[in-house]
Parts: sequence; structure tokens; C-alpha cells
Amino acid sequence: IDDFKTAIKNLYGTNALYKRYLWGHTKESINLSRIRMGLSGVNAHRKRYHFIDHNICPNCNSKNEDSIHFLLKCPAYAAHRAELIANLSHVLPNAQFNLQNTSRRNLSEITNIMLHGVQDESLDTQIFALVSLFIKKTDRFL
Repeated sequence: IDDFKTAIKNLYGTNALYKRYLWGHTKESINLSRIRMGLSGVNAHRKRYHFIDHNICPNCNSKNEDSIHFLLKCPAYAAHRAELIANLSHVLPNAQFNLQNTSRRNLSEITNIMLHGVQDESLDTQIFALVSLFIKKTDRFL
């Protein structure tokens, strides 16, 4: 087995392609990864795989509880979201976290930063930690 592992390392190297995602071992970091992959407990994800027959938000009755709704729009998490956005603005002072602009494109860009980072490992770790803390505080995925 050791020879096999050494041969694989020599063949592919030791750098993981998605190294920035290889952090955290908490329930929240797992839930962040699930949201990123579209396999979380938000109702749009659950409906996609036929676990439920609707994608209505259980907190505000919005017609579509998807990743954007959970992270940026649901009024049930407004206080936690305000804290998250304030903290993200300190980590990424040049980024635009304007939640007043409710265009799907703007919200998608902000969600993309929250889920995938900015391609800088040190910043990504901070971003993911803040989003994981948001997930924890919401208690959405008990």
C-alpha cells in the first residue's frame, strides 16, 4: 500500500486541485460544502432530489428556498446576515456586498464569493470561517 501511495504522489503530486476547500471539520463546514455542491438541506436542493415535493422556505414561506435565499434574502436570518456582511467587508474591503441591489446577478456574485472564495487561500479560509459561523448561528441545519 505504501508503494502504491508513493507512486500516486509521484504521478499526481501532493498539491490538491481544490486545496482551498480542504479546511474545517465541523458540522458547519460540512454544511457549507453541501450548499456549495447543491446537496444541502435547503428545500430547493431537497426538492431537486425528490426528498420533498416543494421548495418553500420553512421560515418565511418564500416560494424558493435556494442557496441565495438562505444566505442573502431570508428575513429570518437578517441579524446574522448583517453581522456576516460586516465581517466579510472587513476581510474583502474592495468587494461590493450591496444587498440593496437585489438583481439575481448581484446576489449570485455575492453567493459565489461566500461559497467559493476569491482564489486566495488565506482570504478563502477567513471567508469560509465567517460563512460557517453564519450557518451555525442560523440553526437551519440541525
